[in-house]
Amino acid sequence: MSKLSHYILLTACICIFSCQNDNNTSDSTDSNTPKSGFEIIESSTSGLTFENTLVDDPMSDKNVLSYQHYFNGAGVGVADFNQDGLQDVFFAGNEVPNRLYINKGSFKFEELPASSGINIGKTWASGVSIVDINADGFPDIYVCQQGPYPADKRKNLFYINNGDLTFTERASEMGLDDDNYSTQACFIDYDKDGDLDCYVMNESKYAGVILKTVYDELKDEGNMRSASGKLFRNNGNLKFTDVTKESGVLNYGYGLGLAVSDFNGDNWPDIYVANDYTVPDFMYINQKDGTFKESIKDYTRQISYFAMGCDVADINNDGLVDIGVVDMAAEDHERDKTLMAGMDVEAFHYYFNQRKYQLQYMFNSLQLNNGNNTFSNIAALAGVLKSDWSWSAIFSDFNLDSHKDYYVSNGFRRYSRDNDFRNLLAEVRDKNNGTVPLSKRKELYELMPEIKLKNKLYINDGNLYFDDKNKSFTHPNFETYSYGVAQADFDNDGDIDLIMNNIDQPVLLLKNNARENLRNNFLKITLNEPDASKKYNSKISIHYNGKQQMQEYYFIRGYESTMQECLFFGLGDVSKIDKLQIIWPDGNVQLLENIDANQTLDISYKKEKNKPIANQVNTVFQQLEAKDKGIDFNHKENTFDDFQKEILLPQKQSAFGPALAKGDINNDGLEDLYFGGAKGQAGTLYTQNKNGSFKKHSSQPWQNEFMSEDVDAVFIDANNDEHKDLIILSGGSGDFVGEESLLADRFYANNGKGEFFRIANVLPTSYTASYSIIAKNIDEDPEEELIIIGAAKPGKYPQKETTVIYDYQEKAYTDVTETLIPSLNDQNGLIRDAIWIDVNGDNEKELLTVGEWQSPQIFQKENGQYVNISSDWGLDSHNGWWRSIEGKDLDNDGDLDLVIGNVGKNFKQKATDDYPLYLFSNDFDDNGTLDCVLAKPYKDRLVPTRGKECSTQQMPFVSEKFKTYSEFAAASVGDIYGEDKLNSGIKLEVNNFYSYVLWNEGDKFRFEKLPPLAQISPVNDIVFLDVNNDDYSDIIIVGNDYNTEYETPRLDAGNGLLLINKNGEGFDSQTISSSGIFCPGDAKRMVVVENNSNKMIVVANNNSTPNLLVLK
Repeated sequence: MSKLSHYILLTACICIFSCQNDNNTSDSTDSNTPKSGFEIIESSTSGLTFENTLVDDPMSDKNVLSYQHYFNGAGVGVADFNQDGLQDVFFAGNEVPNRLYINKGSFKFEELPASSGINIGKTWASGVSIVDINADGFPDIYVCQQGPYPADKRKNLFYINNGDLTFTERASEMGLDDDNYSTQACFIDYDKDGDLDCYVMNESKYAGVILKTVYDELKDEGNMRSASGKLFRNNGNLKFTDVTKESGVLNYGYGLGLAVSDFNGDNWPDIYVANDYTVPDFMYINQKDGTFKESIKDYTRQISYFAMGCDVADINNDGLVDIGVVDMAAEDHERDKTLMAGMDVEAFHYYFNQRKYQLQYMFNSLQLNNGNNTFSNIAALAGVLKSDWSWSAIFSDFNLDSHKDYYVSNGFRRYSRDNDFRNLLAEVRDKNNGTVPLSKRKELYELMPEIKLKNKLYINDGNLYFDDKNKSFTHPNFETYSYGVAQADFDNDGDIDLIMNNIDQPVLLLKNNARENLRNNFLKITLNEPDASKKYNSKISIHYNGKQQMQEYYFIRGYESTMQECLFFGLGDVSKIDKLQIIWPDGNVQLLENIDANQTLDISYKKEKNKPIANQVNTVFQQLEAKDKGIDFNHKENTFDDFQKEILLPQKQSAFGPALAKGDINNDGLEDLYFGGAKGQAGTLYTQNKNGSFKKHSSQPWQNEFMSEDVDAVFIDANNDEHKDLIILSGGSGDFVGEESLLADRFYANNGKGEFFRIANVLPTSYTASYSIIAKNIDEDPEEELIIIGAAKPGKYPQKETTVIYDYQEKAYTDVTETLIPSLNDQNGLIRDAIWIDVNGDNEKELLTVGEWQSPQIFQKENGQYVNISSDWGLDSHNGWWRSIEGKDLDNDGDLDLVIGNVGKNFKQKATDDYPLYLFSNDFDDNGTLDCVLAKPYKDRLVPTRGKECSTQQMPFVSEKFKTYSEFAAASVGDIYGEDKLNSGIKLEVNNFYSYVLWNEGDKFRFEKLPPLAQISPVNDIVFLDVNNDDYSDIIIVGNDYNTEYETPRLDAGNGLLLINKNGEGFDSQTISSSGIFCPGDAKRMVVVENNSNKMIVVANNNSTPNLLVLK
């Protein structure tokens, strides 16, 4: 079922159900876990007896089908309300009263009486924002409200602390009693006028309404205001004015997650809103003039779809803030296949092509800050792509090892999104004129699945990976319905405890035992400034042993919750901090030095004349605009949807261009460039001028073949006449079915004047799709041999076209594959790249190939023929989706090492020795066309990676065989497609997605993974340069793949990367600011040319302009 259809169905349900019965199930949790991490403090011990119990009655209006936000839970807030040095806890209740508990020490709490005033005006509380709004030293509580009530009963509340543990509700007189469906509020001094303003994040009354209808409704400003978050400016006297429209934040959304941070490093607070449903997240960048600019597409490349809670932190200690957003993607195969919404391709194109939305995928996202106002989503690489139906997301260093870990709360009371339930509901309605009879409501409602889930604790390993199975710091094994989570040091021992608000269960209090058991050091920091506007969003960094950590001073985080006002820095075994820097909101830089660990610093503002601590770097490359060099080429990929007929393809096979080749075509000593076009676009040849600029060459005969797709090209002196000829490969996929003549590769002869003419019959005529070409002289004659690598057969992935070796003989190329390397095409899978190098020092070049669904191959010459010796060199067990290979002596030991580029680890699919990814291909539905099925291990069987809906679209028998989603989810690929069909077709396997350097040890290769930043995207091309003149070759890689199938997040996190050689002992990845390399496009090929006495890297991007990088 499509996402839009899901909304239509749920909207219809509102007319049917009225909602909910008292279903108060308490959970027995297992607290008998090792005390090396968190342990549960039971409510009977702590006195925290609050329970967010819901009515949940299908016979009333209080249930999830009548009110879609019914199971969205509530938040929790922590503060020292009575200023006794201990952190107290406030719980928001949906249908139960709010409660506030005073910390009595030793994890004992005492509830305040009803007379405290924290339920005046309360109907359905959701988010909790704690702030000392009047700077009197006592924290106040702003409570958002929503619920299945009219507007006059949804007004937000502001409980002002009277200093005696009583509160006075004053939202209306302050102008902050917003009556929309509010989730959370944040308080920031967005205009830097010295007081705290308020942004209220709202959900929308349009939940479940078709998007096109919504936008018609939103033409009315009143409707837009009721569907938007609100910004209220503080007038300076605790009176607030609604400035939503004039400030630029009047936007329709479904806000669930809220974060405040300085995303662009200008020391002004920005706002991130994580939106549920179809609407993309908002990134409001402060324009420093009282307005914001929504900039999510400028700063990111893809985001989560059903975005929930979020948090902001520096996860890799580079001084830049990163962003975590959770969604509701299930890890478990059966849950995934019963709950997942099918990707509606029409809706996908409507959102992103017509509405111009940012790309969204139904997974968590982890946006790594690139340092240049862009972010790369590395959730898959980091191990946090799926965490289930998640709500809160909190980054903190729970084990105090100096790396921020990640806590995610999970659960949903009833799964209205279950596909079988939705189908059953639709069936009942169809039989009853669009209604559900009263007699069937409760029975039907009770069929909705109820599954408690485990919360997730991810331990940061310091290398961009979060481990949820860490044995050294454990998490209690309990299942729950958890929502808002807050952190605090309840026992003042220096580590971070957690408290969470659950539905239909007692709250969970987790005591952290890191200090007792790990003995890691810490530093706690608070800012002693009564006026919060003077301290919120200060940047505090600590510096020690050449390392740094940075945090921003802000505490409304996660989901509907507020943390203790205190920054926690884990230090591991570090006992002293060299420097502590505070950049206050007014720009003042304050420094402290030689600070002992294991203490709480309460720092007061002090005006100082310091400059911020900065790492001075000299950029290695200068990035130039191609057009400024005279290169105006812009590759324009033709529109073709490979997935229309091959729905289960892993990625498009029709977008492998552009071609890129370099060569001196006119013998003037300058290297010229050819860029190949897509189908319907002619390629262009540019000649280089002496001043380093380029101009279009006068001879462009390939314009006559503009309907072919150029996928690769090479300049080659085919006939040894000292003039470079040009060979252009033609590729493509289903877009050339019926037009196979356009797949012929082409040879253009150079007449010695730099003019080209197409010559027939120099290359054997072959109407097959090509992928790549390699030219190398491997024998004693003067001409270079060619390898033309075949692509997948159009419309028949993963069947491959033959890879061919050509030798130039008597003015034409002759196929010598069977003579030279008869086993070249024996391995299943698709060859993608190849090189000729001497790996064993015998003065004979070996052929090395890499490919998709293949292990790297080495072919060595023996008795005039080349034989496969891959297993001798330890390569045969590394099946990957290899994209590229290059060879160089990287450790200066006299032999050639390798770098091989893979698809990378930032990918939805997994591939390891224990968890391979499989592909089965056959005509499973006997309709005369080839089908392909991806499969993975699950429990005791192999299961399909794709869902029932898209599998049925490819092969209709699937739904006939499996009537329900549950049946499909429980089935193996053998159950679905038949063991005979699986065994008689093609079976491929991959167990490795890492990119590597392979160190040559004389008779075998030693695999070493490239650094984590090299794994965030496919490595499509590789070049070597000694950029720092240390006589060791460094590595530059480029990649990405913008053409994954619709349900798989695009592989777009790469920016190009410089890897500095550590004297033959590994490589260090360089930041964009230090390397100067920023190539975020769908980079396919790269060459190095001499340009005005400098080395210049040229990067060819699919569907975009080239990148030019000049080595300084």
